[in-house]
Amino acid sequence: MKNIINNGNTKLILLHPYIHKQTHPNRLWLIALVSVFTIASLVTLVYTRESFHTTTTTTTTITATSNHHHESLPKSVIKALIHYAATANTTNHMSQTDIKQISDVLKQCTTPCNLLVFGLTPETLLWNALNHHGRTVFIDENRYYAAYVEEKFPEIEAYDVQYTTKISELKELIASVREQTLDGPRGYWPEGPGSISAIFTAGVLARSKKGGNHKTHVFVHDYNREVERVSSEEFLCKENLVKSSNDLLAHFVVERVVDQGGRNQFCHSHPAAS
Repeated sequence: MKNIINNGNTKLILLHPYIHKQTHPNRLWLIALVSVFTIASLVTLVYTRESFHTTTTTTTTITATSNHHHESLPKSVIKALIHYAATANTTNHMSQTDIKQISDVLKQCTTPCNLLVFGLTPETLLWNALNHHGRTVFIDENRYYAAYVEEKFPEIEAYDVQYTTKISELKELIASVREQTLDGPRGYWPEGPGSISAIFTAGVLARSKKGGNHKTHVFVHDYNREVERVSSEEFLCKENLVKSSNDLLAHFVVERVVDQGGRNQFCHSHPAAS
């Protein structure tokens, strides 16, 4: 089942959560950040309400906030700090450089922001805390883990999704998607769903979004792996690649497409099949 929230020009399609929470429709921008980890594929799609704010605007916001001397840290921030202090030695963390790059984009997003994250990972509480003035939604293919996370951290809004793709089918999926729509994902083993569908979905959402800023920021982690690289080049396109750090985190800026004029391809310069 899906919930479709309409407010003005914004449309947000969500799956039912395990622990139902009361949500409030907002005029939010969907931000996609795509991040895939060694064990769990994380793909996030980032939308901003408008172009990046200037330094002056950011400084003004910080100054205004500092006037509230008695305002305490949000509970989500406190929980995240405690969590990371207790799990500092946990493996599969993103690097500080990559986290900062994503955090910088979030900080420049007009409040409130909407953050959509594909995958529950060691950074889950961090993303929720960094976007504490907005709404953060997590999607994961493990329904039991999604339910566990929501129960342990009630402030986390998580949904489950079933993927049908496999990493071993990468070449066949890339070939077929050029002719028809594909859906389906996590993982790095041959039978794992991988991040194919998550990256595909990010590309579709970025191009079909309604209203607001026509640009969408998409981050793909583990870009050095074949699945992430090939899927990104196919659905996010090399011409939209802004930056990549040590071949691990790739930053794409994808523009909304109003009229393709009969074109069905994602990229102007179509990548060769691998």
